[in-house]
Amino acid sequence: MLWNLLITLQPVQPLSETGIDLWALLMRASWVSKGVLLILVGFSLVSWAIIIGKAFVWWRLNRLDDRFVRLFHRTNDPEVLYREAYHAKASGYARVFVQMFQQRRVWTQALSDRPIDWRRELEPAVERTANEVMEDLERQLGFLATTAGVAPFVGLLGTVLGIIAAFESIGRYRTADLSVVAPGIAEALVATAMGLAAAIPALIGYNVLVQKNRRYRTELRDFGSYVLDQWVFQQRLAEMAPPPSQAAEARVAERPLRSPG
Repeated sequence: MLWNLLITLQPVQPLSETGIDLWALLMRASWVSKGVLLILVGFSLVSWAIIIGKAFVWWRLNRLDDRFVRLFHRTNDPEVLYREAYHAKASGYARVFVQMFQQRRVWTQALSDRPIDWRRELEPAVERTANEVMEDLERQLGFLATTAGVAPFVGLLGTVLGIIAAFESIGRYRTADLSVVAPGIAEALVATAMGLAAAIPALIGYNVLVQKNRRYRTELRDFGSYVLDQWVFQQRLAEMAPPPSQAAEARVAERPLRSPG
């Protein structure tokens, strides 16, 4: 009775002495399994570099857009706003305004003797510029989508290779003891975990960036429509205003006649 109690009170060995050394396991892995793990590590590193780089791009883009929008609401002279926007074309809003202003200048010079439907003539410029901005923002997103779709299958390949190594160990040593099977199974599980570790951040980053791009495209279109509304309103005010000669005659006619004497 006392002997059994002493056995139960013996200290348990720490996990570091009984667990599996991951580094040693990787060193004992086959070259094919090492190649699979290196591929997954490469996918993961490049994906994280793209995600961090896109986060910086969006941080800078938001700052530039906010600065241009404040300048847009503060400046009444389109020429001054155009010069400022031309030097700040890293902003998507500024690029849209620059393209619209240039197209407006071209159409004004070409059709100076007839009224111009600004909405019909300038909406294609807004759409074209928004597409160009989106092409810049969507660059490298394909790699994230590829990583999210391919990395789990590459990890599955490593898993299959690990299982094959486990069965080879059973056949070589003619025993199914855990010490023989465990290295191959652990190698398989490491490959699976590495595939998921590469795919999950890439999938999340891809979905977040795609949603931000869609919202930003809508914002650029809305900004272009807002500028067009202002220009169309100014054009209608100019068309409704009487010519300068008629305005002068109207002011003379409204002037009260001086009484004689």
